[in-house]
Amino acid sequence: MLKLLLLMTGFSLINAGHISKISSEVTVLNVELLRNEPLHIQGYKKISKAQVEHLILTDCKGVIDAATFKHFPKLQKLTLWRSNIEEITTNIPITHLVSMGSHLPSLNEDLQQKLPKLQSLLLMGNKNVQVDPMVFKNFRRLRSLHISEANFTRDCITKYWFKGMDLEELGLSDNNISCMSEDAFDSLKSLRKLDLTYNHIPYLERKVFKKLTKLEQLGLYENHLDRLELGSLASQKNHLERFGISWDVLKNSNIEAEDLVHAFPKLKHVSFGHDDMPNDFSAGIFCQILRQNDVSCEVDSVFGYSKIFGYYSI
Repeated sequence: MLKLLLLMTGFSLINAGHISKISSEVTVLNVELLRNEPLHIQGYKKISKAQVEHLILTDCKGVIDAATFKHFPKLQKLTLWRSNIEEITTNIPITHLVSMGSHLPSLNEDLQQKLPKLQSLLLMGNKNVQVDPMVFKNFRRLRSLHISEANFTRDCITKYWFKGMDLEELGLSDNNISCMSEDAFDSLKSLRKLDLTYNHIPYLERKVFKKLTKLEQLGLYENHLDRLELGSLASQKNHLERFGISWDVLKNSNIEAEDLVHAFPKLKHVSFGHDDMPNDFSAGIFCQILRQNDVSCEVDSVFGYSKIFGYYSI
């Protein structure tokens, strides 16, 4: 599952062993990160640490401080997989961070300041991690933000979460989010992908997506939505290619397949979620019409990362 997820999110994985390597990427298993000591790797003599750009720490534990990565001057990507990071006491000048099924410090202002160059952040299924969304806007270089199965300190998205950011991808699936203000995404004018699946959003403000004129992928299924007004997605007419929406929402809203094709001329994919296709004759007709217009109708494989892989906190 780790291999597939990293591939989907722009990371690559190498075969695991106590240590594995492929070009500038190294995977380490079951290593204790000791305070004030550089990361020790058995078999490292065959590897030039100075060339390593991506470290994958699997089932590791301990503290990350100024000494931990001192022999990895080119380190750009750090992946934590089922690891227990008790404390981070130093700045880490990486551009990509992935943490899955791990224990790590809460995402607050203190941690944000230790990741000054971060461009991509993916947190999924981490143990008891608190996320303060008000620190998002301080990641000035961040382009891709994906967080799922986290404990957010606030459950209503507002414009203050993303003020001044220039994100291209935003994934907030499965975080118990219950509402969004009408101007929640107004500053994210470069956004191309938005995943809000598996939350508790009861309705959409009519202008909530108005400023997202470059949006190509939008996932909304498995919320508490009853209806959808296509007018609320008018700004996506020229770019939307992939749309994830619950079948019941389309049915309750009397939205026909032809309506979607007309509303989004560049639409290529429609999905109703990760489960099997709806056992509904009208859904079959709906999908048939979409396919006749070169739009696929399929089980989703893009939104809700944690659900795709049946992944939960360990």
